Amino acid sequence: MELWTALGVAPWGFPPYNQAKQDGPMRMTIFGDHKQGYAVFLILEEQRRVEILRLVWVD
Repeated sequence: MELWTALGVAPWGFPPYNQAKQDGPMRMTIFGDHKQGYAVFLILEEQRRVEILRLVWVD
């Protein structure tokens, strides 16, 4: 599944950004065919939004 689609459908399915806050709204993922992308995002449940905080692509 493409990253943008997954963020829109199931953002809580990604691991927490801070392992000490398993239920926290900040999440992260590594993506790409060769794991060259990294994204940190914030889930705003009340607004039904996901805000991308950091997006890094190393090629």
